[in-house]
Amino acid sequence: MASSRFVQQLGQALPKGVKLSVRHVACPPTPCEPIFSPPPGEGPEPTKCENHFLAVSIRPEEAPTDTDSDVELLILSIEVLVYTTRRLATVFVSKADSTGYLYLLNQPRAKSLTRTVFTVFLSSLLREYQRPGIRLVLSLFARAQSQYLFPGSIENVRKHVLDDRGLIKWWCRVFDPILRDFEPEKHTTNKSALKGEGPDHAEAVNTTATAYLIVPGLDQHETRALFPSTARLDPKDKPRWLNSHPLYQVCANPGAPPRCLVPRFPDDPKARFLDDLDEEIFGHATTSTRNKTPKCVRDIIDVTEASSQDHAATGRWPSVKSLEEFWEMMTFRQECSAGRLVGFIWMVVNPPGVLKSDGLDKVASARTGDLIGGSVNPGLESVESEPQTTLPIRSSTDRNGGTVFGNDERDDKALSQTEDTSAPKAKELITTETGHQISPFSQEKDLR
Repeated sequence: MASSRFVQQLGQALPKGVKLSVRHVACPPTPCEPIFSPPPGEGPEPTKCENHFLAVSIRPEEAPTDTDSDVELLILSIEVLVYTTRRLATVFVSKADSTGYLYLLNQPRAKSLTRTVFTVFLSSLLREYQRPGIRLVLSLFARAQSQYLFPGSIENVRKHVLDDRGLIKWWCRVFDPILRDFEPEKHTTNKSALKGEGPDHAEAVNTTATAYLIVPGLDQHETRALFPSTARLDPKDKPRWLNSHPLYQVCANPGAPPRCLVPRFPDDPKARFLDDLDEEIFGHATTSTRNKTPKCVRDIIDVTEASSQDHAATGRWPSVKSLEEFWEMMTFRQECSAGRLVGFIWMVVNPPGVLKSDGLDKVASARTGDLIGGSVNPGLESVESEPQTTLPIRSSTDRNGGTVFGNDERDDKALSQTEDTSAPKAKELITTETGHQISPFSQEKDLR
């Protein structure tokens, strides 16, 4: 599914003289489980998922001693899942990894070639999935690990794994050039002006984009230190990076219970937290257990079950009552504590006619009474990040520990409501060659 636009952009972005073999495999859109839980009394949102896998290899002049000198060496790969509905397209970076053989290109370390490839690829996907009047989201969580897609690659002494902070900085720098391709969204900070603007204020002409970063356990100053250095130059009324989340924008109903506002992705730390919180609503004593308890204890269980049923009817957790509390509690999760950091990064693209984040935040506040801290705060002072020239290892595996190239089908009747235009149709890979010394794309067939 490699487009000529992607080939051209990659050729222009690569340093002169660099030769890469690039293979892009894409699966057709497949019905899948929705990433958002439906509110009580509503059915699941018909959703389709499309998988993209990019593998980049080289033919080095000086191959390692334990390899054939005429064989290609994989240097990096990235897997992206694209979820589409009638109202939203979500581009989720699922896995990314390297082998450590990039040094064989003998390129200067002033600029990360891996970051360049990932930026161009993700930018190309975003352009592919842009649709009039449909909000577009680029999302990932940065979690440092030694290896993901290439088992045993950590044994290569040339492979450099970034630490938590370095990895989050690195991915922010991957996002930033894509963000700058779109116009900034003007954030209203004057309360009276926002009140007069009203919740129906939408983007009028330009397609705008804003990036968001949350690192559970870090305060605003520490989080802003992870922003790209370019964030320091952004106007105060048009910040490009916010220490906040865009979940009120990307959900179907900003006034729905918090469990309906947080998307669930494969091997996602916040998705596991959501599952644990859902036990407060749907988990209760079984009939067999209840029949074996004394009457006085059984009466207590009956009351507990009744309370649980009440929470199930409203779809609200008894312990965590807002998104702000959700992110605060994420700090104490095992994956985000004990000195480990996980960065949740989003970039939201709003086409003309789509409600701005200011208006959506106001709608959510009016319906839920939650305070949305930092979402319209333009006072962003960032610390310039240290140059990262080494390859990070980041992303997630699926819940079964392997690479996912398809999703289980859901009820055909419900999913048939999704229009065929809900996502671009997968195309066969093309074979092409550029004048920038990128070797031809391999012809691959759909994996399904």
